[in-house]
Amino acid sequence: MKAALFCIVFCIAIAVPAWGMSCRTEPERCKKDECCVEFGIFGICRPLKGVGEKCEIKSIMDGKDKHMYALMCPCVEGYECTKNEVMGTLQGTCEAKSGSRK
Repeated sequence: MKAALFCIVFCIAIAVPAWGMSCRTEPERCKKDECCVEFGIFGICRPLKGVGEKCEIKSIMDGKDKHMYALMCPCVEGYECTKNEVMGTLQGTCEAKSGSRK
């Protein structure tokens, strides 16, 4: 019983500071070419998607975590996440914006 209690306290002691140091609570932790993707109770910075890569069409998070993405990052500047029949309404593929020379 003592070992189980110790394990629970130890896990909480590690998780609480880590949560406070994630991009979920500090969006500025991510670089300009990154976004914050949900990873359990944490947020981790991931690179924005480039041409031809799978992307998240829009953030489906609500409330105070509007900067969070549930599955993956959106596209880099100059590209847009275009949905297609295969991936449904949440995911798409990064394609050059109309009128963009990228």
